Amino acid sequence: MKTISTNNNVSIIIVAVFMLAVNAVLGFVLSTQSKDAMKILIQNRMLDIVNTSADMLDGDALKSLKAEDKGTPAYQKINDTLAFFQENIELKYIYCIQIVGEKEFAFSVDPTIEDPGEFGSPIVYTDALYKASKGTAAVDDEPYSDAWGRFYSAYCPVFDSAGKVAGIVAVDFDAKWYDEQIEKQMYSIAVCMTISLLLCVVLVVVVTKQLRQRVKDITHDLTQALEAAQVASKAKTAFLSNMSHEIRTPMNAIIGLDHIALENPNLPSTTREQLKKIDASAKHLLSIINDILDVSRIESGKLVLKSEEFNFAEMLEQVNTIIGSQCKDKGLNYNFKVLGKPNDFYIGDALKLRQVLINILGNAVKFTPEGGNVTLQIEETGKFDSKSVLIFKIIDTGVGMSKEFLPKIFESFSQENSSAENKYGSTGLGMAITKGFVDMMNGDIKVESEKGVGTTFSVTITLNQATAKHDAPAVKSDMPENNSPTVQIDLSGKKILLAEDMIINAEIMNEILKMRGMEVDNAENGKIAVEMFEKSPVGYYAAILMDMQMPIMNGLEATQNIRALNRADSKTVPIIALTANAFDEDVQRSLQSGLNAHLNKPIDPDEIYRTLEKLLSEKITDE
Repeated sequence: MKTISTNNNVSIIIVAVFMLAVNAVLGFVLSTQSKDAMKILIQNRMLDIVNTSADMLDGDALKSLKAEDKGTPAYQKINDTLAFFQENIELKYIYCIQIVGEKEFAFSVDPTIEDPGEFGSPIVYTDALYKASKGTAAVDDEPYSDAWGRFYSAYCPVFDSAGKVAGIVAVDFDAKWYDEQIEKQMYSIAVCMTISLLLCVVLVVVVTKQLRQRVKDITHDLTQALEAAQVASKAKTAFLSNMSHEIRTPMNAIIGLDHIALENPNLPSTTREQLKKIDASAKHLLSIINDILDVSRIESGKLVLKSEEFNFAEMLEQVNTIIGSQCKDKGLNYNFKVLGKPNDFYIGDALKLRQVLINILGNAVKFTPEGGNVTLQIEETGKFDSKSVLIFKIIDTGVGMSKEFLPKIFESFSQENSSAENKYGSTGLGMAITKGFVDMMNGDIKVESEKGVGTTFSVTITLNQATAKHDAPAVKSDMPENNSPTVQIDLSGKKILLAEDMIINAEIMNEILKMRGMEVDNAENGKIAVEMFEKSPVGYYAAILMDMQMPIMNGLEATQNIRALNRADSKTVPIIALTANAFDEDVQRSLQSGLNAHLNKPIDPDEIYRTLEKLLSEKITDE
């Protein structure tokens, strides 16, 4: 019995020693980790304070301050801002630092009442201060000493309107206070270590149980929040899509009927002018709708950036055609220049790049008076890792903008003055959309302007180089002579199958097509369109115009069914989407379903004619 008792005592002692050893090791690990965690917590709090104070300052004003500016309104505004912040947060020292040179710093604005730092006097150098001078907020890892005491300091850069570091805000925290916070944490850990041996089992069980329940609750809450966010996101997307479709449908009728009416040669001059004003107003309203939808989708992250090969020369030709025509109508000189030899094909999002150029060039046309100049200049400035850096410069001799307005140009609904809005019909959304697209492409956009002289936009985009070889015309260094298809197409007498469920839209489209001598057969839905095509002789229809949203069978299904038919022309007949579904994903779905082109309502008659001529020309060339 004694041996058993001794063995039990030895076992108990071994277990106790083991538990003490484990406790000591865990205590040491916990102490180290807790100390580090406490430092990080304190540093994060310090960064929160200094970041908030830096956000309250005007970088341009701070950068321009000199010692002799003390007492001026600009100096006093910054001083009062820091003082207000100092009183509300109960900080002893908060001040601004100016960058004198590489690793050289001096006092700037110091709102401290008693013994402030003199403007221009040197600041003690620390690695964290240097890091802030390069644009990143930082906190001292080790304390430093100066004439005011021993401190840990937090530093945050203040940026000017050009995005450069204009100065630094510093907040000093007493090293004694900092160390006391760490010591308090260490003391708490020591107490916990003392009693942990007695309570470790109970605490582990209780805490683990509570933690599991807490994690379960948090996971449940996060799951519900994620589901709610997804539902809200889908609802917003559906709303935007439906809103776009519902607005575009009646707009198609207004613009289409107006265009048809204007084709009447016997119209009284007064009526013709009124119809032209209706057309201009309707198109302006449509541009506003498009801008609002684009801004909403950019802000919600619903716009998707494509990464696909595209013909750079063809994209530029489209831009030149649109802007060249606008300049000609307004009496402006349009110049197109290519410096160097950019590639003919790149990989990227051609539609968004084209919209960026058209948005900026369109503004240049809008704000340049008759007789002025608008220039698009393109240069490939570098190549690296199968990528090319392209700079697009848009230069005009228009009305220009004031330097005060330039920092606000990319803000939504930004207008320099209300008279410009009335005179030029600007919504103030085009530049916000342009900036959003450029940011999505990881590009950069800059603007220089002077009142009465003109404006220069510089857009820098990096595109992937296309690896496949193509037989295509090179990017021309001047304006194209014409944009006619390789094979001239006479649309007169061509038979067109039109699938459209709305009577008014069908009537408008019939009139538009008949203006060029085409013959039209109408189908009320996709199912009827498939049946009509299937029953027609091979080659009977030159092309099919397909609405997307129709009863019984929609346009996508009808297109897929036509392409699947076992007849010689089922895969070659051009099918064009005419739809109020105008988002990128709608275009992608159309092309993936076998359509050759996607035209958005309201339909531009000239665009229909050009698209038909192009597709029929390509078909003849392929044959």
